Amino acid sequence: MMNKSKTSYTWRWKVATFIPMLFILLFACRNTGGTLKTDGTLGANMLKSTSIEIEGAWKYVLSEKISNGNKMVLIAPGSAYNEMKIWTKGFFAFVGNQGMGDYPYGGSGTYTLNGNMYEESVIYAPGYNPGSPKVKLRLEIVNDTLTQIWPVDDAGKYDIQNYNIIKMVRMKE
Repeated sequence: MMNKSKTSYTWRWKVATFIPMLFILLFACRNTGGTLKTDGTLGANMLKSTSIEIEGAWKYVLSEKISNGNKMVLIAPGSAYNEMKIWTKGFFAFVGNQGMGDYPYGGSGTYTLNGNMYEESVIYAPGYNPGSPKVKLRLEIVNDTLTQIWPVDDAGKYDIQNYNIIKMVRMKE
C-alpha cells in the first residue's frame, strides 16, 4: 500500500467534467446539415433561409435532372455553361449562354420566399408562355452556396425519383 500512488480528487473532477463535455460537443456537431436526404427533404439548415440572404448575384455551378431515378448532369464545374441569377427584393433576373456558345439567354420575374419555400413567376424568358403557373421550389443557403430543388409540394417535399437540383455560389463584389 505504501508504494501505491494516490489518485488526486482534482484529477477525478477533471475526468468527471471532461467526459460529459465531450458528449455534449459530439451531440452538437453530429448534424452539419446541407445534404440531400433520400426521403425527399433537404438538410437541417433549411430553416435559416431568408429573402435578405438570397439578395445578390449567384453563379450556377451545378444543375442535375433526375428522371425516373436516372441522373442527367446539365451543368458541371468547368463546363461551357455560364449563367448567373440575381435577386433583389421581390424580383429576380437570370442571364447566360447555357453552354450554347455566344447564344445569349435570359429572363426575369418575381418571387416570394417564406422560410425555405420559394415560389417564382417568370415574367419574361425566351420561349416562355406567360400563362405558365408559378414554380414552387425548396431553397437552402449554406455559407456561400444556394441550393434549389423542384418541383415540390406545399410541404416542400419532392419525389426522389423525379426532381431538378441547381447549386449556385455567391458572386463576390
